[in-house]
Amino acid sequence: MNGALVGILAKLGSFGSVILTALLLMSGRAIATYTTLAQIRQLPRLNRPSIPPVNLPQARNPIFPNHGSDTLSMSVPEPLQSLPTPPSPEPGNSDSLEGLEDFDYWVNLCRLLVDRQEYQKALSACDRAIILKPKALEIWVERTRILLAIQQYTQAIASADRILERESKYSRVLAYRCTALSALGRYQEAMKDCDQALEIDRRWHEITPALVWFQKGLIHQRQGQYQAALDTYQQALQLQPNNSQTLVHQCYCFHQLDQPYKAIASCERALEIDNNWGEISPDIAWKYQGFAYLNLADYEQAKTSFQRALSLNQEDPTLWAAMGFALTSLNRLSEALNAYEQAIRLRSDYSFALVNQCQLLNDLGEYQAAQKACGAALEGDGFWDQWGPATAWSQLGVALAAQGELQAATVANNTAIELQPDYPQAWNNAAVILWYQEDYLAALESVARAIELDPNLAQAWQNRGRILASLKRFEEAIAAYNMAVEKGRNNPELWSSRSVALWEAQQYAEAVISAKEAVILNPDFFQGWYNMGTALIALENYQDALFAYQQATRIQPENANAWALRGYALQQLGELQAAKDAIATALNLNPNQPIARQLQVKLETNQQQQLDP
Repeated sequence: MNGALVGILAKLGSFGSVILTALLLMSGRAIATYTTLAQIRQLPRLNRPSIPPVNLPQARNPIFPNHGSDTLSMSVPEPLQSLPTPPSPEPGNSDSLEGLEDFDYWVNLCRLLVDRQEYQKALSACDRAIILKPKALEIWVERTRILLAIQQYTQAIASADRILERESKYSRVLAYRCTALSALGRYQEAMKDCDQALEIDRRWHEITPALVWFQKGLIHQRQGQYQAALDTYQQALQLQPNNSQTLVHQCYCFHQLDQPYKAIASCERALEIDNNWGEISPDIAWKYQGFAYLNLADYEQAKTSFQRALSLNQEDPTLWAAMGFALTSLNRLSEALNAYEQAIRLRSDYSFALVNQCQLLNDLGEYQAAQKACGAALEGDGFWDQWGPATAWSQLGVALAAQGELQAATVANNTAIELQPDYPQAWNNAAVILWYQEDYLAALESVARAIELDPNLAQAWQNRGRILASLKRFEEAIAAYNMAVEKGRNNPELWSSRSVALWEAQQYAEAVISAKEAVILNPDFFQGWYNMGTALIALENYQDALFAYQQATRIQPENANAWALRGYALQQLGELQAAKDAIATALNLNPNQPIARQLQVKLETNQQQQLDP
């Protein structure tokens, strides 16, 4: 480093070491920054800089939570393709025909109303026909189908039983009964009826065996038996290959089995053929295709898929949450926050969206709002990601720690670890809280546990680097930061913190390169420009250092430290008037700025010496 600057700082005594590390080397937010032990001890505990710890937002996790098979509706057999033409009068006047004893009329009216999806009126017409001919099986079949359509499953089973008492070998009715039993969660009975329908293989009418294979797939799917579901869906597709509904369910099961490429192919096929959607619609295919892209960490493609889904359906809170997940991964944080807000607007107690909102607010430094969101998540509907409520407790700990409530933060995060002892992020956040408490060795043990549980957790590697830097183990810190980069971490704070460790290790040229990476990612990142200027001063490259400090003062014109070092670079370049102006600005902002005061004295002394004969 330039001897003049070292001399200035040496005159400042112990405070000079703080200047070297804190004023010259700034790298941003708490656990992602470098701060000396001396600095921390000088700060009141509750007035620490509001700097969030490094979190692992849900969007960085390539596994999206299981939203449950109930998001994919059960199929009800489609209406008949052609219906007999009923006699007049019009169906709307049926209430005035209670006395009409024309069986064919009521049957035809029932079928017409089913075709119009006016199921309650259709049920009334069917019941009227049954009164006239209670032993006519076909009208009982129609009644069963209507009861399925209006989700009156218990009554549908009773109606089917009336038919099967007289005709046990009736595949269509057994298929209906299987559908109703499956919807009620009576899976063993449902599977028995589906198997019997396929074994009998007669009297299918408008439905086909493909529907039964599909229902068998649903039964397996609802029980989490995804491979068995895939096998039965394949049977259905062999009989009916152009069925979008079956393909979407196949896509869902591939997603659950962590086979994203096959999931994408199935959903793409469903959208391509665009046929036989049943009770679902194309937005479901786009959504699950997006989930598969999330598993591949292809967040741009995931966002595109979710956009297509939202263009068809903006009332699905799980879809908005998924969009927030993708946008967070793309670092489009304000858009992600809006997506989570939309999800919560549609489902105010949606725990998954609330906890993701909490985590994002922590990343944005809005800790009080984050605390509120995590509290709401814990009181919500209990719909979580794979780690359950542990995610909310851990993020609550982050929010509390950043507000100086370290005891409460420890309790919250320990609750997360008790709930999920193998949750890497909870151990990572435990390290953050311990770092706030200045217990660096314990913090190092916690972050080591996080890395042991998930060696690819890039933020844990970044935190390890930060903790090691706090222990002044700079070479090890650099290695940890390098691992964070290798594991896919790429943010300005990481590169800026790395530049600090490199500077401390006297690797000044590498420190400049690291700081440049920070400002490439974010040209308005103050700490990156500030650190770059500091490393360039160490290399005595004052011209480039001046440019870096000019950028720093552009971004934070109220920062006295940046103005002071800008003045130092100008002085070294011989631009004395500009140096005086920069130093004057620094002292206007902070009359006690030590570097500016020392430089001002030196410039005045030099000027006086030049005037003396």
